[in-house]
Amino acid sequence: MSINKNSIIFLPLLKIFYAYLDKYDSDVESVVENGDKTISVNFFAGRDWKELYNTTGSADFEESESEKDEGILYTQTISINFPGDSNENRTKFEELRNKPLLLRLVFTEGYEKLLGNLENPVFLTKKQKSSNFVNTYEIKFKHNSVEPLPFLV
Repeated sequence: MSINKNSIIFLPLLKIFYAYLDKYDSDVESVVENGDKTISVNFFAGRDWKELYNTTGSADFEESESEKDEGILYTQTISINFPGDSNENRTKFEELRNKPLLLRLVFTEGYEKLLGNLENPVFLTKKQKSSNFVNTYEIKFKHNSVEPLPFLV
């Protein structure tokens, strides 16, 4: 078996967008699998993606796989560092914490992937690090799936 050179090279994660999946106030009407390993998201009227502002290069994306008795399990993690401390950031993190979310990940070259789905959403966790050298919030989104992340179209 030979592996061909892949023309899709993921460089930095440029932007992150989110949508609420709350059962009482969801942004998303449906998520459609297109059959070619791509996915589309349909929104309720007046709803759309909201950007989670961060400095380019401050977000890390990781997708790992592990072998389980049932098959392969993919674990996707987004880590973002927000320097400093502000009421604005604290308020935004609290708005997102414990809310079921979908994440739209925008990479260089315009490639996009979807993290989460209607049955298995993503949740935010946060931690603050403060020392003589650093004062930052680290927020993480972690997701487990039996499939790698699909491309978003």
